[in-house]
Amino acid sequence: MNKRMLVLGASTLAIGIAAPGLAQVVPGPLDGILVDAVTIDDTLVLTDLDDTTETILDAGSSGVEDTDGGNASAVVSSQATGWVQQSANATAGDLDLSLVNEGDYEVYAIATADAPGSNVAQIQNGFAQFGSATGDATQSIENTGSMAVTASIDAVGTVGEAANGSAGIYFGVYQETNADGDATGTLSNAGDIALSTSATATGSTGYAMSGVFAGVVQLAESSTEVLDALSGNASVDLTNAEDATISIDGMATATATAAAGGASALNYTYYGVVQAVGSEDGEASATITNDGSIAISSTATATATNEAGDAGSASAGAYIGIEGGAGIAQFAEGDFADIASVSLVNNGSVDMTASASALADSYASANASVFGVEQSASGSSALVSLSNSGTMAFAADAMAEGDAAGASAGVIGVGQYAEAGEGAASVSFYNGGDFSADAVATAMGGLDNSEVGAYAYATGVDQEADGIDPSFTFANDGSFTVSASAAASFMTSETAVVTTTTSGGTSVVTTTGTAPGYANAEALGYSLDAGGNNGMIDVSNTGDFTVTADVDGNGDAYALGMEIDGGFGSTVEGFQTAGVLSGEIVNDGSLTVSATALGGDLTVYTTGTGTAETVVSTTANNAATATGILIEAAVADVTLTNTGSIEVSATTDMGESSAYGIVVTDA
Repeated sequence: MNKRMLVLGASTLAIGIAAPGLAQVVPGPLDGILVDAVTIDDTLVLTDLDDTTETILDAGSSGVEDTDGGNASAVVSSQATGWVQQSANATAGDLDLSLVNEGDYEVYAIATADAPGSNVAQIQNGFAQFGSATGDATQSIENTGSMAVTASIDAVGTVGEAANGSAGIYFGVYQETNADGDATGTLSNAGDIALSTSATATGSTGYAMSGVFAGVVQLAESSTEVLDALSGNASVDLTNAEDATISIDGMATATATAAAGGASALNYTYYGVVQAVGSEDGEASATITNDGSIAISSTATATATNEAGDAGSASAGAYIGIEGGAGIAQFAEGDFADIASVSLVNNGSVDMTASASALADSYASANASVFGVEQSASGSSALVSLSNSGTMAFAADAMAEGDAAGASAGVIGVGQYAEAGEGAASVSFYNGGDFSADAVATAMGGLDNSEVGAYAYATGVDQEADGIDPSFTFANDGSFTVSASAAASFMTSETAVVTTTTSGGTSVVTTTGTAPGYANAEALGYSLDAGGNNGMIDVSNTGDFTVTADVDGNGDAYALGMEIDGGFGSTVEGFQTAGVLSGEIVNDGSLTVSATALGGDLTVYTTGTGTAETVVSTTANNAATATGILIEAAVADVTLTNTGSIEVSATTDMGESSAYGIVVTDA
């Protein structure tokens, strides 16, 4: 099965550091840690615990706090240091575990430091449920109150000293179910689940890092050690009720003030909400139903400036779904004969925002990216689906300002991937609400420094399916917008000697203006990749579908509404046997695609006398390309029907522009 979540390695967070003796430690409750038994049926209700378990009735907290000046270390790495755990193993029967929270409970790691050192605030587990059985295993987490997991570090260097600090959560709410029979995990939230990380470092140099490896986790695996015996089904289900919230809020702030002192700030969420299931012989399924709010934010701010203007560089990175992760991720794998399926239904709101800002006397670098939702299924049959009737918004914003500057912002809203053996490989996306994916990158440079660049890219929905006859469904019945915007500029000045016509005297005139830096923006609304198979497509738009790419600077803007890629396929004796696309594309709504690249003909200075005055200017070399629908296939047996509007435009002021409504070409 897909082992990406079942065999996790060490993250970049410093998990496992022992808490120092001076730290204040409050252990988590012991009641949930059970000894092995033949069969187990247990319920742990946090708010039913009494004072003897070190938890009060309606509210509770556990964790580590450390205020050591130079080596502050607050680490929650076990029940003894604060995490809440329910765990059991049924050695010859079934398992049934329930973890219930009806009040307010917080697991925390808080550290403060006023000197250099290894300053950390880390949580390995906030709330954890582990269960295994030789029979069937069923586990549930029910929250009607508040479950909070908080890691915070504040490091301030005294005069002339550096400051550094890292804060992180490895797992916030974690559920893992293993069984030889059926493995079933459910998580029901009718209250608030809140994860928060914060790292602040202020000194001669500053380094701050905070992050969440996996916020809310559900794993289930059905396998057997008995030769030739059939295993059961594996399934996980998460429901987030109306008015309920799941939030992950991360922040990193670094400030440096010394000459040549650098500042670096990094915040990330690798996985926000993640499900991973696998079955050797049964069905594997993962489902999420959101009627409330799922919100993930990542903010990084780096500042390296002083009054003398000789501070160093600043680097800021804010990421959701860094290096292969995603804000919401669903993985299902059935190794042999049965179905692997993942499903996400959103009737509420899903909001993910990454924001990076860097300000420096020398070089400033800012990078922000969001990979919103990843769905992946592989098995004999693989089914992937997402339905949105609420709001889904994904945004990345990067801003860099320095003598030299670079900014990059990227967004992928939804990625759907299905791989099937003998059965169906199906991906399906429906939007009846509001869907948006927006990337903005801005870079501003100093005087006469052309090393300034901004890059923004955004993709709304990406679908891939691999199988004998893969099928693709995309339907927009609401508002679907994708935009990428990049702007880059730097200050420039010119000095001219001007002779006046009346007196014949001369004067020196210095004029300062703005020159274009390099900027590039790419926006893609919907992408379909059949991988050279005989794909069946059903694509429709009855709402508002808008894709825009904007550039302010010296560079290119590229906007593509829909890209339908069948691939090369294969031929036998001259006949195309694979790589044939069949189906239909229907537009009964509004399809608008635009690319704009501006920034040329910028006046720098004026020289000359009277009517012989001469204008000297800088120019930008721009290009803009916009395409409404692009179909690439060895054979395209596709019917395209338009009863709505298709508007495609490309605009430049100092370059080439190209606009194409519908393009059909060989793969």
